Amino acid sequence: MAKKKLKDLPRSSSRVKTIGQDPLMKVFRGIPLRRSHPALACEYEDLGPYSADDVSAGSNRVVRWRHGRCGEFIEVAINIRARAWDEGTKDQGCYICAGRDPRPKPPQVIPKWLQKEIVRDRRRATRVKDISPWSQSYWLFKCPSGGELVYSSRIMDRLNPISQEPKQGCPCRKCCKDKRVNLMAESVERKRGRPDVWNMFLRTRENVGFDPKRLPVNHRVRWKCAKNAGHRFARSLAELYKDGCPTCAKEDDENSLAALKYRHIAREFLFVPSDPELSPINIKPGSHVVAAFRCSEGHTFNKAVCRRTQPNPENCPYCAGKRSDAPTLLSVSPYILKRWHPEKNVAIDSKSGEEKPIDPELILADSRKKYWFYCFYEHIYQASPAELLAGVDQCRSCALLPDNVDNAREGLAEQWFQERNGDRTPWNTAAGCRSKVWWKCQAGPDHEWMAEVYQRAIKGTDCPFCANRQVSVTNSLRTIHPELAKLMHADDNAGRTASDVVATTTKAIKWRCPCSKTYERSVQHMLERGTGCSACRKIEALAIKQKAKDYC
Repeated sequence: MAKKKLKDLPRSSSRVKTIGQDPLMKVFRGIPLRRSHPALACEYEDLGPYSADDVSAGSNRVVRWRHGRCGEFIEVAINIRARAWDEGTKDQGCYICAGRDPRPKPPQVIPKWLQKEIVRDRRRATRVKDISPWSQSYWLFKCPSGGELVYSSRIMDRLNPISQEPKQGCPCRKCCKDKRVNLMAESVERKRGRPDVWNMFLRTRENVGFDPKRLPVNHRVRWKCAKNAGHRFARSLAELYKDGCPTCAKEDDENSLAALKYRHIAREFLFVPSDPELSPINIKPGSHVVAAFRCSEGHTFNKAVCRRTQPNPENCPYCAGKRSDAPTLLSVSPYILKRWHPEKNVAIDSKSGEEKPIDPELILADSRKKYWFYCFYEHIYQASPAELLAGVDQCRSCALLPDNVDNAREGLAEQWFQERNGDRTPWNTAAGCRSKVWWKCQAGPDHEWMAEVYQRAIKGTDCPFCANRQVSVTNSLRTIHPELAKLMHADDNAGRTASDVVATTTKAIKWRCPCSKTYERSVQHMLERGTGCSACRKIEALAIKQKAKDYC
């Protein structure tokens, strides 16, 4: 009768394929859980893509439930809960109620070793023994080794909430192995009791309970600026000793030589002779401090800062021609100025934007800037005055290279086509150069070709015309085999004539027989087996046979 009733139950239109099914729960196949077990479906947590209307009681899909008795969230298969629900067990398929909770129970309070390091604060409502290991609030800790250092940290940063193992310790030299942290903590420890720190410390409501003499290193408190009491800010002791007041630092950056409008002057700044520790950030634009500068031309000079930042600024005296202490190129070597190129040595005026010629008499002898000069053979090249005086400069067209083409391969300079290569010679061109130049072979009047210097000097390639890789007057079919050239017509060979074909080619060529027939053969075949089309050759062969018979 039970089977009869189960068969009579209406099927659900939304049938879902389950991962696996309990053999004893096949009777619920196709029936939604909300219809077969409505009370159990109320505990079903509808979080995934399937709801209680999409799964059946026989599915072994693991889903999330909220148990009605204990109120805990559990993850159990649907068929296990449905079986326990039908059997009427006490736990109803909940492993927490059955005492089989697989989750580890984390501790609820911090360990005693950490409780001893916390500085007691009566203003806090939370007692030390009730602090949770997952607490993210900051507490004051004292050094466990007996030092006077007091520091601030979060509970979660001090220990692992589950394993109760320590993570971060005291930053003093005795407790911490990090020397950088030790030095910072001890340096702040020595400066903590200074009177200027007491004067900057704010006695406000936010800083109640903190003593400047025992202030943590990394704990932020409120301060007031020693220069301007209106500047209030929050910083730790380490940040205070390093950066100071943030408002004053910002004002100093805007009203200093490092500002954006004086960036071109700060780039030329070298040092202050009277105080080498001063930087552009510490110098006011109107200061009378004399500093050393170096311009873009490499001139070093001393000038007061206010003279460089005034409305009519004074720049490099050497570039302006006001100072002649440094030797000029004209005074050291007057003959070099005869090689000066007047048309290419121009500069753009910063005010008008027009090109103006550079005066060679103002060029310093030790300048590293490159200018345009003529060589003795009137080649144009770039060089600096310092290179000219040192004899380091070399005209690219006249320079003799040790690894030139002539030294790399003997006899190769004779094939250099100087008329088409311009200023380049076999002696100023490196053997490993990858550029293509012109070559000329003496074996033929038209043996001229372009090839890389590297391929000829290092790889050892020869003339392509002598190697029969390119056609010329010396190796063409018309020159070598003039009889065959008469049988070759341009109309049959796409416009190619006997002068355009190398005599040693292996490609088939179309020939024209005296009988006006066209046939295709190679040059070697024509030389070995004779000329003529196949019909004419058969007639000729029959005639030879007939003569042989008549002779016999």
